[in-house]
Amino acid sequence: MSATADATSLAEQFVEFDAIIHSLRNYRDSETDCVVALFDAGGVMVPEPIQKNYRRPIADGMISPTGAFLGNGIFVVAGDRDCRAYSFAGHKVRELGTVSLEHPAVAVTPTNAIGQFAVLQSNGRVQVFLIEG
Repeated sequence: MSATADATSLAEQFVEFDAIIHSLRNYRDSETDCVVALFDAGGVMVPEPIQKNYRRPIADGMISPTGAFLGNGIFVVAGDRDCRAYSFAGHKVRELGTVSLEHPAVAVTPTNAIGQFAVLQSNGRVQVFLIEG
C-alpha cells in the first residue's frame, strides 16, 4: 500500500460532533477498542476503527462529566449529580449501574484494585467505589 493510499484511508476515519469536546479517553483490549468523548453535557462512545458519524451516547443528561477507564475496560463517568459505569463490547454500550453523588464530581480515577475507582467531589471529598461482578 502506498503512502497516498494510507493517507486516504485514514482521512475517511473521522467523526463529527455538534459540541466542544472537553475530554477524550481511549481503551483497547481483546474485546474493546473505542474512544470516549465527553462534552459540557453528556458524551459518546465511538468504536474503532472510527466510522464517519458513528457514535453511541453515554452520560445522557449529565452536566460537566469527567471519566476514566478502569483496568478491566469499564468506563466510569461522573458529573453534577451521579456516577455511572459502562461496558463496551464491539459496537454495543451497556450501562452497568448508577450511584448518586452529594456534590459535583471533579475527577474520576482508577485505583490499584480491579473494578475499583475513586471520585473526587467539589467539596474535597474522595469517595471510593467497587464494581462487583
